[in-house]
Amino acid sequence: MLFVLHDTLNDKTDDFFESIATAIENIATAAREGKHILVGSRELLQRLSGLSFISPANLASIRKCREQAPEYGNLKHSASDFVQVMPDGEATVDIVNGQRVITVPIRKFADTSMIQETILIGENLLDIRFYKIVARVYASKNKMGKMKIRSDGQFGGGTTTVDLYQKLQDEDERFCLCVVDSDKRFPGSGLGTIAQKIVTIDDNNKTTTRQISLLCREAENMISLPQLESVCEKEVSRVEALRVLGKIESCDHEARFYIDLKNGLKIANILKLQDKTCRQYWINSISDISSLIGTCKSPCLEGGECCGEEKNCKCAIMPGFGEAILKNVVDKLERYSIPKVAEMISGPVIDEWMRVGRIVFSWCVGKERQLA
Repeated sequence: MLFVLHDTLNDKTDDFFESIATAIENIATAAREGKHILVGSRELLQRLSGLSFISPANLASIRKCREQAPEYGNLKHSASDFVQVMPDGEATVDIVNGQRVITVPIRKFADTSMIQETILIGENLLDIRFYKIVARVYASKNKMGKMKIRSDGQFGGGTTTVDLYQKLQDEDERFCLCVVDSDKRFPGSGLGTIAQKIVTIDDNNKTTTRQISLLCREAENMISLPQLESVCEKEVSRVEALRVLGKIESCDHEARFYIDLKNGLKIANILKLQDKTCRQYWINSISDISSLIGTCKSPCLEGGECCGEEKNCKCAIMPGFGEAILKNVVDKLERYSIPKVAEMISGPVIDEWMRVGRIVFSWCVGKERQLA
């Protein structure tokens, strides 16, 4: 994460700095180990680098931060969130010009928990791997590709995700970002159970934690067509699913963000939906999609009742990509360079890649470990 030393620190005496020597040591250590990025005015960093009671290794770290100031100068303006380190006062969170400014008194950094890598919570390890790729793509597209994504990935799954976030929020000791699927099944629908529970327990006044949910249904809906194509060439059902999804995307149909890409789109599933609004949305959408892909009218859809069992449904609008689609894509993308991955981002998913990428990048940004 970006730690910005406020200019008012330079108004303090050396006696004050000596009283918070442990906090200064810890912040400098975080920068030296590349876990976070430290910036401040050249005058303040110059002064800190001359303090006699700071260890030689961390004095060198502070001098390195001063040298790197031009490289990281624009980071403060592009980050969604950053930490503003003040000489005193209370820890607060404020929205300033669209950015979350996390104000923290420097004494709080006397606790080494504050300088550990940001905890990145996902619903599973695969999601965390994907979000780190998304963050790296954001950095690459914004000419910050040399910066690193440094995080401590932790995952729960189901209500365990909620419990983990609650625990870390209550402890209020480490920076933590939680990213979950929205599980929205159609535009305008409410959040799914897990996302809603996270929102319910979230305390906006906590300075060390933040949670976000995807705007689309789940991480799979963020995968672009070129990325899907890279893992579809040998499977007939996936090739057909890709063709249908391409047609949907070509007319900018919002259904692209809410289709269950793993299991596909079957009329049997639609007709069994209990939520009337959701069912009607998909009935209307299927009519639109069918005309795009040349699918014959379904007697089940016209009659409003499935004529067979779900597993034997003949009225498939789009086959699924399978349960392993996200893993297949992530495995493939991790073998590519980030610029190549960035080139594969196209179509309506771009905005969500940039939104999620900016937030994950801002919370997990770090750099190469400084050599002794």
